[in-house]
Amino acid sequence: VTSVGTSVLFQPSNNLLADTVYTITVDGAIKDLAGNPLGTAVVWNFKTGNQVDILGPQVLTVFPPDGSVNVPTISSIVVGFDEAIRPFQFGTIDGRPAVVTFNDVYTTVTMLPTAGLRPGSSYNSSIYVTDPAGTQMDEAFFWEFSTAP
Repeated sequence: VTSVGTSVLFQPSNNLLADTVYTITVDGAIKDLAGNPLGTAVVWNFKTGNQVDILGPQVLTVFPPDGSVNVPTISSIVVGFDEAIRPFQFGTIDGRPAVVTFNDVYTTVTMLPTAGLRPGSSYNSSIYVTDPAGTQMDEAFFWEFSTAP
C-alpha cells in the first residue's frame, strides 16, 4: 500500500489471475492524517480481464503544446494519457518541487511549479510513466515550449 496525496495505491504482491473476481475491503478503522476513522468498512468487487496488458500509456495531449511561445510564467504543465497511469507524488520543474495532481481517473497529470516558470526561458520537457499494471511507456515523451519575457 502506497499513499499518494489523497489517494492510496494497492499493489498486489503477485500478479492477479485473468478472468477472476476479486473483492477489496478497506477496514473502517483506517484513519486519515487527522486521526479520524473511516467508520464503516468499504467493500467493492472487480473482475480482471482475460488479456495481458502489453501496451504502455501513450501521451494524447500536453500543455503548453509543443512549440508554444510566450507561455505565461504562472502556467501549469498538463499531460493527458490514453489510459490511467500509476500515480506519483513528486515532480520537479527547474529543479524545484512541483505540486502534482491527477484527475479522478488518473488519465491527466497536472504539475504546478511552486515558484513559477522562469521568464524568457526555453523548456525541454519530458515524461515517462507506467500504467497501473506496471506496463511502461515505450519511450519517454518530449516536447518544447518557451515562456514570455
